[in-house]
Amino acid sequence: MGTGMVTIALASLIIGETLLGKRSIPRRIVGVIVGSCVYRFVIAIALRLHVPAEAMKLVSAIIVAIAIAAPYLKERIALQRQKIANSAPEKGGSQS
Repeated sequence: MGTGMVTIALASLIIGETLLGKRSIPRRIVGVIVGSCVYRFVIAIALRLHVPAEAMKLVSAIIVAIAIAAPYLKERIALQRQKIANSAPEKGGSQS
């Protein structure tokens, strides 16, 4: 397949950190293992969907890009929800 070990390691680290966070060393180790499994699972799905071998590097790059963007997107969604909750009128208040 030609996928480099550095790409697999980077994807595993980023996916594991995104899913489990960065707290203690044992949790990070479990995160890397989980990230590696998720990465390989997504690659297996791509192969099952008959993605051409030439496009596997693109699939790998998309996986890494999504893993990098996920924490930022999670934070943005949480901020948007908080902003909506703060701007909504409180129920049960007095009416004029």
